[in-house]
Amino acid sequence: MDIISPLPGERQSMTPSGIEVVEFNLGRGNIGANTMLHSYEWTQYAEDISEYNRPVTNPNTARCIDGRPFASIGPITDPAQLEEQVLYQLPGGVGLATTKALVAANARVVQGKNFRDAYEITSSLLLQLPGGGIIDAGHHACGASKFVKKTAEEAVRPSEVGEMLGAIMTIEGKERAILNELFDHKKALLENGFYDEWDAASHEHFLEENFPDNFARLRVPADTSDGLDGHYEVGLFIAENGGFAKNAAFEGTGKMTFAYSNELALKLANTLGTSHEERVKIYLAFYDDLVNLGGIMFANGFPIMTDMKPAHSLQHMFN
Repeated sequence: MDIISPLPGERQSMTPSGIEVVEFNLGRGNIGANTMLHSYEWTQYAEDISEYNRPVTNPNTARCIDGRPFASIGPITDPAQLEEQVLYQLPGGVGLATTKALVAANARVVQGKNFRDAYEITSSLLLQLPGGGIIDAGHHACGASKFVKKTAEEAVRPSEVGEMLGAIMTIEGKERAILNELFDHKKALLENGFYDEWDAASHEHFLEENFPDNFARLRVPADTSDGLDGHYEVGLFIAENGGFAKNAAFEGTGKMTFAYSNELALKLANTLGTSHEERVKIYLAFYDDLVNLGGIMFANGFPIMTDMKPAHSLQHMFN
């Protein structure tokens, strides 16, 4: 396996089918510290896990990126049915991830008085989108929900976010300027107490009350004394298109994998942005949040696998 070093502190490799593997060098968390694959294992695992990146079975929702297998989704508890689920995945589920992106981008479509208000507006707005709407989703004990405020408090410096994203997409001068704007806006909101009303328990209650058939419970071991709550993921897969068959991947490989759906992030940015500039900003805000959440949760050196091919310019991806 050939390894090149295009960016400080990062290692990259390319699999025979074109899956790129990048070392996440901003991790301050514990997930992966004891389960992380050795770099010489990355290529084979990237090939194996990409087999579970498939066309979605339900395009009108998105689950969390969490790699722990489903124990249930609403009334569905049958293991065979759960293995058949191929779903989009965004941090915390589609409502939370979209809210964070819209808020950071200061998007016109959502101007809540606090983050909780903005989330409820966004969750409702998603239901009204063309094509049957997007149904909010989430799961019990979600770290992305728990760390909403912390991702703003401990936001990674924009230059470092840009370096990390530059390994999987084209980051040029305009994109760097946007990352600076996202950072500054989140810090201003933080100082004004915008995130103070948010708590994960209320988020769970909202989902269970409003979307009971779309609320999931995950497989968590009885003994969580290691502080990881069953998080034994070995990497993150960013899929350019399609969704991820999480339970099938776990049963097929014996390993847990975080997964992220670029296709839906791009669609939501294009749909919810009111101008070309705002669409680019929302799209980058989705990824800025992923990097910041990864910084909190992932151990340093966590492998990121992706089939994304950097566009000549992100500016050409939007209307």
